[in-house]
Amino acid sequence: MKRRFLYAGLALLLASGLAAGHLACWYLPRYHSGQPRPGYLPAQLLASDAFSFAVWMPYPHQNLGLLGRAAAGGGATGELAPALARLAGLPQPSLPRFGAFEVPPATEIAFAADEGGERFALVAEVYPVVAAFAKLAGRLAGNAWLRGGVLDVDGRRVEVAWHGRVWTVASPGLPSLDAAPAAAGAPSLAIAEVRRAVAPLPAGRFDLTRRGGDLVLASAGAGAARRDLEELDPAALGLFLLVATGPGKTLEKPTQAMAFFLTDEREKAGTSTSYELPGMASVYETGGRRWTLPGEGLLDLAGRQVRQREIGPFSVAALDGESFQRVQELMPRLAPIARPRARDQLVWGLWLDLEGGFGEVRRIADVLAEIPIAPRRHQERWRDAAAVLAPAARSFSRLTVVVTDEPEVLRLRLVGRSR
Repeated sequence: MKRRFLYAGLALLLASGLAAGHLACWYLPRYHSGQPRPGYLPAQLLASDAFSFAVWMPYPHQNLGLLGRAAAGGGATGELAPALARLAGLPQPSLPRFGAFEVPPATEIAFAADEGGERFALVAEVYPVVAAFAKLAGRLAGNAWLRGGVLDVDGRRVEVAWHGRVWTVASPGLPSLDAAPAAAGAPSLAIAEVRRAVAPLPAGRFDLTRRGGDLVLASAGAGAARRDLEELDPAALGLFLLVATGPGKTLEKPTQAMAFFLTDEREKAGTSTSYELPGMASVYETGGRRWTLPGEGLLDLAGRQVRQREIGPFSVAALDGESFQRVQELMPRLAPIARPRARDQLVWGLWLDLEGGFGEVRRIADVLAEIPIAPRRHQERWRDAAAVLAPAARSFSRLTVVVTDEPEVLRLRLVGRSR
Protein backbone atom coordinates (compact mmCIF):
# COMPACT_ATOMS: atom_id res chain seq x y z
CA MET A 1 0.00 0.00 0.00
CA LYS A 2 2.82 2.43 0.87
CA ARG A 3 4.51 1.59 -2.40
CA ARG A 4 1.29 2.35 -4.28
CA PHE A 5 0.97 5.72 -2.53
CA LEU A 6 4.61 6.42 -3.35
CA TYR A 7 4.11 5.57 -7.02
CA ALA A 8 0.90 7.62 -7.14
CA GLY A 9 2.66 10.59 -5.56
CA LEU A 10 5.55 10.34 -8.00
CA ALA A 11 3.12 10.08 -10.92
CA LEU A 12 1.26 13.14 -9.65
CA LEU A 13 4.50 15.10 -9.34
CA LEU A 14 5.55 14.03 -12.82
CA ALA A 15 2.18 15.00 -14.28
CA SER A 16 2.33 18.36 -12.49
CA GLY A 17 5.82 18.97 -13.80
CA LEU A 18 4.82 18.10 -17.34
CA ALA A 19 1.75 20.35 -17.11
CA ALA A 20 3.83 23.24 -15.76
CA GLY A 21 6.42 22.71 -18.49
CA HIS A 22 3.70 22.62 -21.15
CA LEU A 23 2.17 25.83 -19.78
CA ALA A 24 5.54 27.62 -19.67
CA CYS A 25 6.58 26.42 -23.13
CA TRP A 26 3.34 27.13 -25.00
CA TYR A 27 1.37 29.75 -23.06
CA LEU A 28 3.40 31.95 -20.68
CA PRO A 29 5.08 35.15 -22.03
CA ARG A 30 8.54 34.46 -23.45
CA TYR A 31 10.55 34.92 -26.63
CA HIS A 32 9.40 32.16 -28.99
CA SER A 33 10.71 32.26 -32.57
CA GLY A 34 9.44 30.32 -35.57
CA GLN A 35 9.13 30.22 -39.35
CA PRO A 36 6.16 30.81 -41.66
CA ARG A 37 4.90 27.38 -42.68
CA PRO A 38 4.40 27.01 -46.45
CA GLY A 39 0.82 26.28 -47.41
CA TYR A 40 -0.70 27.79 -44.26
CA LEU A 41 -2.85 30.92 -44.42
CA PRO A 42 -0.64 33.15 -42.21
CA ALA A 43 2.35 32.53 -44.49
CA GLN A 44 0.20 33.10 -47.57
CA LEU A 45 -1.16 36.38 -46.20
CA LEU A 46 2.41 37.54 -45.48
CA ALA A 47 3.43 36.79 -49.08
CA SER A 48 0.28 38.14 -50.72
CA ASP A 49 0.60 41.35 -52.74
CA ALA A 50 -3.07 42.20 -52.17
CA PHE A 51 -2.10 44.58 -49.34
CA SER A 52 0.46 47.37 -48.95
CA PHE A 53 2.13 45.81 -45.93
CA ALA A 54 1.93 42.66 -43.82
CA VAL A 55 3.30 41.49 -40.47
CA TRP A 56 3.73 37.85 -39.40
CA MET A 57 4.50 36.57 -35.89
CA PRO A 58 4.83 33.12 -34.29
CA TYR A 59 3.18 32.44 -30.92
CA PRO A 60 1.78 36.00 -30.60
CA HIS A 61 0.30 35.43 -27.12
CA GLN A 62 3.83 34.73 -25.82
CA ASN A 63 5.87 37.30 -27.76
CA LEU A 64 3.33 40.11 -27.33
CA GLY A 65 2.81 38.97 -23.74
CA LEU A 66 6.35 40.18 -22.98
CA LEU A 67 5.38 43.65 -24.15
CA GLY A 68 2.26 43.62 -21.96
CA ARG A 69 4.28 42.43 -18.96
CA ALA A 70 6.83 45.22 -19.47
CA ALA A 71 4.05 47.79 -19.66
CA ALA A 72 2.42 46.38 -16.53
CA GLY A 73 5.68 46.95 -14.67
CA GLY A 74 5.03 50.68 -14.91
CA GLY A 75 1.36 50.48 -14.03
CA ALA A 76 0.21 51.42 -17.53
CA THR A 77 -0.89 48.13 -19.07
CA GLY A 78 -3.83 49.57 -20.97
CA GLU A 79 -2.11 52.79 -22.07
CA LEU A 80 0.69 51.50 -24.28
CA ALA A 81 -1.27 50.55 -27.43
CA PRO A 82 -3.54 53.67 -27.41
CA ALA A 83 -0.53 55.95 -26.80
CA LEU A 84 1.40 54.35 -29.66
CA ALA A 85 -1.61 54.69 -31.97
CA ARG A 86 -2.05 58.38 -31.11
CA LEU A 87 1.64 59.11 -31.75
CA ALA A 88 1.45 57.34 -35.12
CA GLY A 89 -1.78 59.15 -36.05
CA LEU A 90 -3.71 55.89 -36.32
CA PRO A 91 -7.15 54.95 -34.95
CA GLN A 92 -6.92 53.64 -31.40
CA PRO A 93 -7.23 49.84 -31.24
CA SER A 94 -10.43 48.62 -29.63
CA LEU A 95 -10.79 45.00 -30.76
CA PRO A 96 -12.62 42.62 -28.40
CA ARG A 97 -10.72 40.03 -26.40
CA PHE A 98 -10.35 36.46 -27.65
CA GLY A 99 -12.27 34.94 -24.76
CA ALA A 100 -9.93 34.78 -21.76
CA PHE A 101 -6.95 35.91 -23.88
CA GLU A 102 -5.87 39.32 -25.13
CA VAL A 103 -4.38 37.62 -28.21
CA PRO A 104 -5.44 34.16 -29.48
CA PRO A 105 -2.97 31.40 -28.46
CA ALA A 106 -1.71 30.46 -31.92
CA THR A 107 1.27 28.89 -33.61
CA GLU A 108 1.38 31.86 -35.99
CA ILE A 109 -0.59 34.97 -36.84
CA ALA A 110 -0.45 37.49 -39.70
CA PHE A 111 -1.95 40.92 -40.23
CA ALA A 112 -2.09 42.87 -43.50
CA ALA A 113 -3.60 46.19 -44.55
CA ASP A 114 -3.49 48.84 -47.23
CA GLU A 115 -1.94 52.25 -46.63
CA GLY A 116 -5.16 53.92 -45.53
CA GLY A 117 -6.21 51.04 -43.27
CA GLU A 118 -9.58 50.67 -45.02
CA ARG A 119 -8.84 47.12 -46.17
CA PHE A 120 -7.27 44.73 -43.69
CA ALA A 121 -7.06 41.07 -42.76
CA LEU A 122 -5.91 39.08 -39.73
CA VAL A 123 -5.29 35.33 -39.90
CA ALA A 124 -4.40 33.17 -36.85
CA GLU A 125 -3.55 29.45 -36.72
CA VAL A 126 -5.14 28.88 -33.28
CA TYR A 127 -4.18 26.00 -30.99
CA PRO A 128 -6.58 23.05 -31.62
CA VAL A 129 -8.02 22.83 -28.08
CA VAL A 130 -8.36 26.62 -27.78
CA ALA A 131 -10.08 26.78 -31.18
CA ALA A 132 -12.61 24.10 -30.17
CA PHE A 133 -13.45 25.84 -26.89
CA ALA A 134 -13.67 29.26 -28.60
CA LYS A 135 -16.16 27.97 -31.17
CA LEU A 136 -18.25 26.26 -28.50
CA ALA A 137 -18.21 29.29 -26.22
CA GLY A 138 -19.13 31.53 -29.13
CA ARG A 139 -22.13 29.40 -30.05
CA LEU A 140 -23.36 29.08 -26.47
CA ALA A 141 -22.97 32.81 -25.74
CA GLY A 142 -24.08 34.02 -29.17
CA ASN A 143 -20.72 35.77 -29.51
CA ALA A 144 -20.02 36.44 -33.20
CA TRP A 145 -16.43 37.46 -32.38
CA LEU A 146 -15.71 33.85 -31.33
CA ARG A 147 -18.14 31.77 -33.39
CA GLY A 148 -17.93 33.80 -36.61
CA GLY A 149 -20.22 36.33 -38.24
CA VAL A 150 -20.47 40.00 -39.13
CA LEU A 151 -19.75 42.65 -36.47
CA ASP A 152 -19.63 46.42 -36.25
CA VAL A 153 -16.39 47.60 -34.61
CA ASP A 154 -16.06 51.37 -34.19
CA GLY A 155 -18.53 51.92 -37.00
CA ARG A 156 -16.72 49.59 -39.41
CA ARG A 157 -18.01 46.28 -40.74
CA VAL A 158 -15.81 43.33 -39.79
CA GLU A 159 -16.24 39.73 -40.97
CA VAL A 160 -15.12 36.93 -38.64
CA ALA A 161 -14.88 33.31 -39.79
CA TRP A 162 -13.35 29.93 -38.97
CA HIS A 163 -11.60 27.70 -41.51
CA GLY A 164 -10.85 24.59 -39.46
CA ARG A 165 -8.73 26.02 -36.66
CA VAL A 166 -7.76 29.09 -38.69
CA TRP A 167 -9.51 32.21 -37.38
CA THR A 168 -9.87 35.17 -39.76
CA VAL A 169 -10.91 38.77 -39.09
CA ALA A 170 -11.14 41.00 -42.16
CA SER A 171 -12.83 43.91 -43.85
CA PRO A 172 -15.49 42.77 -46.33
CA GLY A 173 -14.08 40.79 -49.24
CA LEU A 174 -11.03 38.88 -47.97
CA PRO A 175 -9.04 38.12 -51.14
CA SER A 176 -8.14 34.56 -52.07
CA LEU A 177 -4.73 33.59 -50.72
CA ASP A 178 -4.42 30.18 -52.39
CA ALA A 179 -2.13 31.39 -55.15
CA ALA A 180 0.24 33.31 -52.87
CA PRO A 181 3.81 31.95 -52.86
CA ALA A 182 5.13 30.39 -49.67
CA ALA A 183 7.31 32.54 -47.40
CA ALA A 184 10.55 31.07 -46.06
CA GLY A 185 13.57 32.07 -44.03
CA ALA A 186 15.41 31.60 -40.75
CA PRO A 187 13.46 31.47 -37.44
CA SER A 188 12.25 34.94 -36.44
CA LEU A 189 10.22 36.66 -33.74
CA ALA A 190 8.38 38.61 -36.45
CA ILE A 191 8.54 39.36 -40.17
CA ALA A 192 7.30 42.49 -41.93
CA GLU A 193 6.74 42.89 -45.67
CA VAL A 194 6.56 46.49 -46.92
CA ARG A 195 5.48 46.75 -50.56
CA ARG A 196 6.26 50.44 -51.09
CA ALA A 197 9.02 52.57 -49.55
CA VAL A 198 7.97 55.28 -47.11
CA ALA A 199 10.91 57.69 -46.83
CA PRO A 200 13.29 57.30 -45.16
CA LEU A 201 12.41 53.60 -44.74
CA PRO A 202 13.04 51.29 -47.72
CA ALA A 203 10.61 48.69 -49.04
CA GLY A 204 11.29 44.99 -48.62
CA ARG A 205 11.27 42.26 -46.02
CA PHE A 206 12.34 42.86 -42.42
CA ASP A 207 13.10 40.12 -39.87
CA LEU A 208 12.99 40.59 -36.09
CA THR A 209 15.43 38.29 -34.31
CA ARG A 210 16.98 37.97 -30.88
CA ARG A 211 20.76 38.29 -30.59
CA GLY A 212 21.70 37.51 -27.00
CA GLY A 213 19.91 40.17 -24.96
CA ASP A 214 19.36 42.39 -28.01
CA LEU A 215 16.45 42.60 -30.44
CA VAL A 216 17.36 43.33 -34.06
CA LEU A 217 14.99 44.26 -36.89
CA ALA A 218 16.89 44.15 -40.17
CA SER A 219 16.19 44.11 -43.89
CA ALA A 220 17.78 41.68 -46.32
CA GLY A 221 21.46 42.46 -46.78
CA ALA A 222 21.74 44.33 -43.48
CA GLY A 223 24.42 41.93 -42.28
CA ALA A 224 26.94 43.84 -44.38
CA ALA A 225 25.74 47.27 -43.19
CA ARG A 226 28.04 49.76 -41.48
CA ARG A 227 28.57 48.71 -37.88
CA ASP A 228 30.43 51.94 -37.00
CA LEU A 229 27.10 53.76 -37.23
CA GLU A 230 25.27 51.12 -35.22
CA GLU A 231 27.83 51.11 -32.41
CA LEU A 232 27.45 54.84 -31.61
CA ASP A 233 26.38 55.00 -27.95
CA PRO A 234 24.54 58.24 -27.07
CA ALA A 235 24.98 57.76 -23.31
CA ALA A 236 28.76 57.49 -23.74
CA LEU A 237 28.62 60.78 -25.65
CA GLY A 238 26.61 62.49 -22.90
CA LEU A 239 23.53 62.57 -25.14
CA PHE A 240 20.06 61.16 -24.75
CA LEU A 241 19.21 61.58 -28.46
CA LEU A 242 21.10 61.96 -31.73
CA VAL A 243 19.30 62.24 -35.09
CA ALA A 244 21.05 62.49 -38.45
CA THR A 245 20.36 62.47 -42.18
CA GLY A 246 22.80 61.90 -45.02
CA PRO A 247 22.95 62.29 -48.78
CA GLY A 248 22.30 58.66 -49.72
CA LYS A 249 23.60 57.29 -53.01
CA THR A 250 22.68 60.44 -54.97
CA LEU A 251 25.07 62.48 -52.79
CA GLU A 252 22.78 65.48 -53.31
CA LYS A 253 21.53 66.24 -49.80
CA PRO A 254 23.90 67.59 -47.14
CA THR A 255 24.73 65.60 -44.03
CA GLN A 256 23.28 67.13 -40.88
CA ALA A 257 22.61 66.01 -37.32
CA MET A 258 20.96 67.25 -34.14
CA ALA A 259 22.30 66.32 -30.71
CA PHE A 260 20.31 66.58 -27.46
CA PHE A 261 22.29 66.66 -24.21
CA LEU A 262 21.06 65.32 -20.90
CA THR A 263 19.86 67.90 -18.37
CA ASP A 264 22.40 68.67 -15.66
CA GLU A 265 22.55 65.88 -13.05
CA ARG A 266 22.04 68.40 -10.24
CA GLU A 267 18.67 69.34 -11.74
CA LYS A 268 17.70 65.68 -12.18
CA ALA A 269 18.45 64.99 -8.49
CA GLY A 270 16.26 67.86 -7.29
CA THR A 271 12.87 67.37 -5.69
CA SER A 272 11.07 69.95 -7.83
CA THR A 273 10.40 69.88 -11.55
CA SER A 274 13.22 71.45 -13.58
CA TYR A 275 12.06 73.93 -16.23
CA GLU A 276 15.44 73.84 -17.97
CA LEU A 277 15.38 72.84 -21.64
CA PRO A 278 17.77 70.09 -22.73
CA GLY A 279 21.00 71.30 -24.31
CA MET A 280 20.89 71.13 -28.12
CA ALA A 281 23.41 71.50 -30.93
CA SER A 282 23.54 70.83 -34.67
CA VAL A 283 26.27 69.45 -36.93
CA TYR A 284 26.13 70.15 -40.67
CA GLU A 285 28.24 70.35 -43.80
CA THR A 286 29.78 73.80 -44.05
CA GLY A 287 27.83 75.88 -46.55
CA GLY A 288 24.90 73.46 -46.56
CA ARG A 289 21.50 73.68 -44.94
CA ARG A 290 21.04 72.86 -41.27
CA TRP A 291 18.06 72.17 -39.07
CA THR A 292 16.70 75.11 -37.09
CA LEU A 293 17.38 74.74 -33.39
CA PRO A 294 14.29 74.87 -31.13
CA GLY A 295 14.07 78.39 -29.69
CA GLU A 296 16.28 79.92 -32.39
CA GLY A 297 13.47 82.26 -33.49
CA LEU A 298 13.23 83.76 -30.00
CA LEU A 299 16.98 84.34 -30.03
CA ASP A 300 16.68 86.25 -33.31
CA LEU A 301 13.93 88.45 -31.84
CA ALA A 302 16.23 89.31 -28.94
CA GLY A 303 18.92 90.42 -31.40
CA ARG A 304 21.28 87.57 -30.50
CA GLN A 305 22.91 85.13 -32.90
CA VAL A 306 23.43 81.38 -32.84
CA ARG A 307 26.97 80.36 -31.95
CA GLN A 308 28.62 78.70 -34.99
CA ARG A 309 32.08 77.39 -35.86
CA GLU A 310 33.69 75.51 -38.74
CA ILE A 311 35.56 72.30 -37.89
CA GLY A 312 37.07 70.94 -41.09
CA PRO A 313 34.39 70.26 -43.73
CA PHE A 314 31.66 70.44 -41.07
CA SER A 315 30.28 73.19 -38.86
CA VAL A 316 28.58 73.15 -35.46
CA ALA A 317 25.90 75.44 -34.04
CA ALA A 318 24.25 75.85 -30.63
CA LEU A 319 22.17 78.35 -28.67
CA ASP A 320 24.02 78.20 -25.35
CA GLY A 321 27.70 78.22 -24.55
CA GLU A 322 27.79 74.88 -22.75
CA SER A 323 26.18 72.96 -25.64
CA PHE A 324 28.46 74.80 -28.09
CA GLN A 325 31.54 73.67 -26.19
CA ARG A 326 30.34 70.11 -25.74
CA VAL A 327 29.46 69.55 -29.41
CA GLN A 328 32.92 70.75 -30.46
CA GLU A 329 34.51 68.25 -28.09
CA LEU A 330 32.32 65.48 -29.53
CA MET A 331 33.19 66.06 -33.20
CA PRO A 332 36.05 63.49 -33.30
CA ARG A 333 33.68 60.87 -31.86
CA LEU A 334 30.97 61.69 -34.39
CA ALA A 335 33.26 60.64 -37.25
CA PRO A 336 30.90 57.81 -38.42
CA ILE A 337 28.33 60.49 -39.28
CA ALA A 338 30.64 63.30 -40.37
CA ARG A 339 32.74 61.25 -42.78
CA PRO A 340 33.67 61.82 -46.46
CA ARG A 341 30.96 60.88 -48.93
CA ALA A 342 31.32 57.32 -50.12
CA ARG A 343 29.44 54.10 -50.86
CA ASP A 344 27.26 52.71 -48.07
CA GLN A 345 26.22 56.25 -47.20
CA LEU A 346 23.97 57.15 -44.28
CA VAL A 347 20.41 58.07 -45.28
CA TRP A 348 18.85 58.43 -41.84
CA GLY A 349 19.81 57.51 -38.32
CA LEU A 350 18.55 57.72 -34.76
CA TRP A 351 20.42 56.90 -31.55
CA LEU A 352 18.43 57.05 -28.30
CA ASP A 353 19.61 56.40 -24.74
CA LEU A 354 16.35 54.90 -23.45
CA GLU A 355 16.80 55.60 -19.74
CA GLY A 356 17.99 59.16 -20.28
CA GLY A 357 15.43 59.76 -23.03
CA PHE A 358 12.56 58.49 -20.91
CA GLY A 359 13.68 60.72 -18.03
CA GLU A 360 13.84 63.82 -20.25
CA VAL A 361 10.51 63.10 -21.97
CA ARG A 362 8.75 62.48 -18.64
CA ARG A 363 10.29 65.67 -17.21
CA ILE A 364 9.09 67.76 -20.16
CA ALA A 365 5.62 66.16 -19.90
CA ASP A 366 5.51 67.16 -16.21
CA VAL A 367 6.62 70.70 -17.06
CA LEU A 368 3.92 71.10 -19.73
CA ALA A 369 1.29 69.78 -17.31
CA GLU A 370 2.16 72.62 -14.90
CA ILE A 371 1.84 75.32 -17.57
CA PRO A 372 -1.86 76.27 -17.98
CA ILE A 373 -1.36 77.91 -21.40
CA ALA A 374 0.49 74.92 -22.90
CA PRO A 375 -1.63 73.45 -25.76
CA ARG A 376 -3.40 70.29 -24.69
CA ARG A 377 -2.25 68.42 -27.80
CA HIS A 378 1.39 69.06 -26.85
CA GLN A 379 0.79 67.82 -23.30
CA GLU A 380 -0.85 64.65 -24.62
CA ARG A 381 1.91 63.91 -27.14
CA TRP A 382 4.65 64.14 -24.50
CA ARG A 383 2.62 61.96 -22.10
CA ASP A 384 2.10 59.41 -24.88
CA ALA A 385 5.82 59.45 -25.71
CA ALA A 386 6.63 58.75 -22.04
CA ALA A 387 4.10 55.87 -21.97
CA VAL A 388 5.73 54.28 -25.04
CA LEU A 389 9.30 54.71 -23.80
CA ALA A 390 8.65 53.38 -20.28
CA PRO A 391 8.51 49.61 -21.04
CA ALA A 392 11.41 49.84 -23.50
CA ALA A 393 13.57 51.67 -20.96
CA ARG A 394 12.97 48.94 -18.37
CA SER A 395 14.25 46.17 -20.66
CA PHE A 396 16.77 47.86 -22.96
CA SER A 397 19.54 50.44 -22.66
CA ARG A 398 19.44 52.08 -26.08
CA LEU A 399 17.70 52.14 -29.45
CA THR A 400 19.56 52.49 -32.74
CA VAL A 401 17.95 52.88 -36.15
CA VAL A 402 20.21 53.16 -39.20
CA VAL A 403 19.17 53.37 -42.87
CA THR A 404 21.99 53.27 -45.44
CA ASP A 405 22.19 53.33 -49.23
CA GLU A 406 24.14 51.03 -51.55
CA PRO A 407 23.03 48.65 -50.19
CA GLU A 408 19.64 50.12 -49.25
CA VAL A 409 19.06 48.53 -45.86
CA LEU A 410 17.51 49.25 -42.47
CA ARG A 411 18.80 47.94 -39.17
CA LEU A 412 16.97 48.64 -35.90
CA ARG A 413 18.58 47.41 -32.69
CA LEU A 414 17.35 47.44 -29.10
CA VAL A 415 20.37 46.80 -26.87
CA GLY A 416 19.60 44.70 -23.79
CA ARG A 417 20.42 45.99 -20.32
CA SER A 418 22.75 43.06 -19.61
CA ARG A 419 25.35 44.53 -21.96
